[in-house]
Amino acid sequence: GNAGIASFLFIVCAFLLISCLERVSVARGLALGAAIGIANLTHGGSLLFAPLSAVLILLGSRSSRAETWKSAGLVLITAISVVTPWTVRNYLTFDRLVIIRTGFGFQLYVGNPGLAQTFVSGLQIANIDSTPPWTAAGPRQALATLRDLEHDRALRNHSLRTIKLHAPSDYHLYNEAQRDHVFFSRAVAFMLDRPLLSVKMTFWKAYAFFANWGVVRSLIALAAFCGWLVMTRDIRATSLLLLLLAYA
Repeated sequence: GNAGIASFLFIVCAFLLISCLERVSVARGLALGAAIGIANLTHGGSLLFAPLSAVLILLGSRSSRAETWKSAGLVLITAISVVTPWTVRNYLTFDRLVIIRTGFGFQLYVGNPGLAQTFVSGLQIANIDSTPPWTAAGPRQALATLRDLEHDRALRNHSLRTIKLHAPSDYHLYNEAQRDHVFFSRAVAFMLDRPLLSVKMTFWKAYAFFANWGVVRSLIALAAFCGWLVMTRDIRATSLLLLLLAYA
């Protein structure tokens, strides 16, 4: 997919942010904003980069306040300017505010009520009784199983079929944004109904995101974290850590 170009753009954004923190300027602010805007269009996981970068520049720059505010403002304005034409197109197409793309509701559904069905026996979602395509002993095992593409695809297809069978009567007339909202509302209802289960799943998702990298990459990540501890007073090191957390 787009993981390769997205990863490259994230590295560019990190480099340009460090550049702005070292010395703000109009050119550097514009470059960072443009890179973030393009990264946003490539991968929705970078949507928090622009506001976070602006705050970091305001807090960490040693330049004059006027130059700092100008650079931070340019980052936001440029990033928004790059994304806005696509957002306007989405609104005209779907009659809903979709900043980058639809799919968040579907992801939220698959990753919460959909995944919970695989390890909670007899779980009903909005009074819907459905049998999952596979089962697991708990959330940790379910997330590990989900890393297999066949199991991931099976759970996604199951979620699509389940919602389609129990959707509003005019669901077949919905556009993709409206359908995504159906998934979103069902997922949120489930999370509010079972908050403790949702928190437990969130913990194991965070663990899977940061820990299941294999020995070599886990050691690299640990070394990077230790490096941040040594350089906590350096805003550049802290900025890299915060970009990672914003993406996560």
